[in-house]
Amino acid sequence: MASKEIKYSDALRQIEEIIYSLENDNYDIDETLKKVKKASELLKICKSRLYEVEKEIEDILENMDKEFDEENI
Repeated sequence: MASKEIKYSDALRQIEEIIYSLENDNYDIDETLKKVKKASELLKICKSRLYEVEKEIEDILENMDKEFDEENI
């Protein structure tokens, strides 16, 4: 599963569904492992996307500061 193929909100929703099902349903050990692996992959996607967004916001704020500084010279 490539991180570009799934939206952050969809990954988060799937994680929530996995957690709910693990808490409320009885699975054998193999099915539990499968769900935990899937959740791990989805968490990596979310973490990566959050990092990307954080970096973009930092860049935007930095550029705004530079523009402000240039206007006030």
